[in-house]
Parts: sequence; structure tokens; C-alpha cells
Amino acid sequence: MKDIKGWEGQYAITSCGKVWSYKRKKFLVPAGYGKGYLQVWLSGGKPGVGRNYYVHRLVAEAYLPNPDNLPEVNHKDENKENPCLNNLEWCSKKYNINYGTRCKRQSEKMSDKKGRRVYCVELDKEFKSISCAAAEVGVKQNNLSTCLRGQQKTCGGYHWRYAD
Repeated sequence: MKDIKGWEGQYAITSCGKVWSYKRKKFLVPAGYGKGYLQVWLSGGKPGVGRNYYVHRLVAEAYLPNPDNLPEVNHKDENKENPCLNNLEWCSKKYNINYGTRCKRQSEKMSDKKGRRVYCVELDKEFKSISCAAAEVGVKQNNLSTCLRGQQKTCGGYHWRYAD
């Protein structure tokens, strides 16, 4: 176990995300809040001093070197409840958004809804939805929507139109 940065002597964490409380002499039980990510409440013993922390982020900060100072932590197996060190990697926001099967899962989630397909002229590629296109190209959905409505000529340096 390694002490949690900023909470030295109060809390420690294992490489698989178990958080130890020195004061209580036991492991804390994480809660599955925060969009499915495991979280723990760390408190300094004073009223109002403490906050929730994502367990996977605590593991990464304690065990995973980040020489490029990347801002986000990715779950390689895409399981938000698996905070083990061998499942984590530091990454950019764009990489994290586009990682793995996200676009496919988004499409499946939206399959019941009537989404509109979009087409990128320069890439000569059709996307199932605005959200998939935005995620894959690395632009904001609202900017892409603005372009599709004709309120701006391009988004992300590309020309867009509805494929329907």
C-alpha cells in the first residue's frame, strides 16, 4: 500500500484500489456514484473537511508514472468498476473519449431514438450520429450541430452535412 497524496498517515491505497483508513483500521467501502465510477469519501476528521475521490484516479496518482502530465485516466477494459493498476493508463481527453467501443455503445444506446446520420466531406465518411462523429473527430457536439444547421461553414476544419 501507498499513502494517498495529501492524506499521508490517514489513508493508503493498494494497486487494485482498496482504500485503507489508518484511523478506522479497515478498508473503506467504495460507492458506485459518479457515472458508474467507484468513489470513496476521504475526511480529515474536522467537520466539513473532506470530499469524494474517484478510486481509479487515486490508484493512478499513487502508482502510475505520468511523465507527459496527461490529464485523464483511461480504463483499458472499459469497465469503470475495475480500478486495478494494470487496467489504467494516463491519456488525453480526446484519446479517452475515442477509446475502444464508445462510439459503438453510444450508437446502440441511441438505436431506439431517431438519430440523424451525418457525413464529413473531407473524410468521405458517414457517422451514425452527431455524437459519434464529434467523438471520433474530437470536436464538441454543439459546434458540430451549429455547422449542420448552417450557422458556421466548418467544424474541426471539416465540412459537414446530414447524410439523410
